[in-house]
Amino acid sequence: MPNTQINAGRSRIKSSSTIRESWGDRVFITVVYFMLTVVLIAVLYPLIYIVSSSLSSPAAVSSGKVWLWPIDLTFDGYKSVLRNDQVLTGYANSLFYTACGTFISVALTIMIAYPLSKKRLLVAAR
Repeated sequence: MPNTQINAGRSRIKSSSTIRESWGDRVFITVVYFMLTVVLIAVLYPLIYIVSSSLSSPAAVSSGKVWLWPIDLTFDGYKSVLRNDQVLTGYANSLFYTACGTFISVALTIMIAYPLSKKRLLVAAR
């Protein structure tokens, strides 16, 4: 039996067989990253604008002063929404329907998947 020494987690063999990216591949990756960045900005900006508008005073929003960051920080909009019983009832209904729907879906999936996991079923194959 030859005398072999094992280095824990270290390899003595250097890997020189890395795949080099061609010029076309680098251009393609750059274009893809640029397009993804544009899509990210197009998706994130409206979301940030809505949040900053909801945290700004109504006068600042209607005058067009809000662009990216909240102006005249206020939580009055959230206070008025959370005082409305219909909004809270709708939110509670959404949570209830989501929890019940998830439970029913998981339960049915388990009941349907269990027989499929068995190789030999009690039902005769036709």
